[in-house]
Amino acid sequence: MLVKRNEVYKPFFESKYKYNVLRGGSGSGKSYAVADDVIIRTLDNRLSRTIVARKVAATMRQSVFRLIQNRIYDMGLESRFITNKTDMTFTSGKNEILLVGLDDVNKLKSIYDPTDAWVEEADQISQDDFEEIDRRIRTITGRSPKITLSFNPTSSFSWLKKYFYDTETVKRETYELTTTYLDNCFLDPAYASTIERLQETNPSAYRVYGLGEWGIVQGVVFDSWSIQDIPENAKLTGYGLDFGYSNDPTALIAVWKRGKELWLDEIIYQTGLTNQDLGSMMKSLGITMSDEIVADSAEPKSVEELWRMRLNVHPCKKGADSIRNGINAMKEYKLNITTRSVNLQREFSSYSWKQDKNGTWLNMPIDMFNHGIDAARYKISASSQKIIPGTARF
Repeated sequence: MLVKRNEVYKPFFESKYKYNVLRGGSGSGKSYAVADDVIIRTLDNRLSRTIVARKVAATMRQSVFRLIQNRIYDMGLESRFITNKTDMTFTSGKNEILLVGLDDVNKLKSIYDPTDAWVEEADQISQDDFEEIDRRIRTITGRSPKITLSFNPTSSFSWLKKYFYDTETVKRETYELTTTYLDNCFLDPAYASTIERLQETNPSAYRVYGLGEWGIVQGVVFDSWSIQDIPENAKLTGYGLDFGYSNDPTALIAVWKRGKELWLDEIIYQTGLTNQDLGSMMKSLGITMSDEIVADSAEPKSVEELWRMRLNVHPCKKGADSIRNGINAMKEYKLNITTRSVNLQREFSSYSWKQDKNGTWLNMPIDMFNHGIDAARYKISASSQKIIPGTARF
């Protein structure tokens, strides 16, 4: 089992502390490091039962479950684990990795004597959520429990800062590591360049997502939105689709409407999807030819392939000022994001206007943190342009 890892995480792998807090910017490799640590501890001969949690259960399958599954494969350990895709568990002998959403408290309570935990995107959970996990962790003979929290420091007002960084009694039990994209020797250079451009286009965003510093991104495009689930009397208008693959996720966003109010629901947000994967996934979610899907017109081949899979996909209209016009179209509505749409919530908290060298805000957004937003924009813009479903695609 020889797997290359970033050296910066070696002290974390060796940590004997109960609490391990990994704060970092985008692309710092922290999720990969924690996934590896969880897998290695599960192969220990001593009892290991690890809770892996995110705020919303629906986000687990496309993110953490897939990451752990891929890392098991990368390490050549497929024969050592039994994978249950339905229950989202990995079993090795008597040891287990169990994925749960903290929106399902009963499932968390049903886990018998967990020994370890990993909370991914810990900035999305509450202190009460964390303390519920902490209470459930059990100590076994000869082995210290290990609770790891990984997150981007999107707000200096987060409970995480006060709890783990500003409370002396907890700090003595905590291993803390802050990493950046510069610590990740496996990072795609093109993605590193994207992060580095933030130094000029939005320095506050660079401090958070580039350097992993506490802060709030300034100059956000959408400064008024709510987290609210879809009411019964809202109507599904269709979907927006933004294509991605390696570094960028493919994002499919459902747009629901009631009067002058919209609800945006994150359906797919995942890297590594081929068009065949995407089409099959959309069909498995119940999407049919009766559902309008407005996609990025920059990928006509992808649009055509999905159309041939009998999905009602047609390209958005682009032109001069189409991005700003689309943003304005979105701002004509009261915007709500569903509780489970955690990636979309993060985008809305981070998507910001460019700045010039004098710090003046420009009327053009940075092309970053916008995959789900772009998908929603395609659909909402199409509605404002009164594009008719089933019309010519090109």
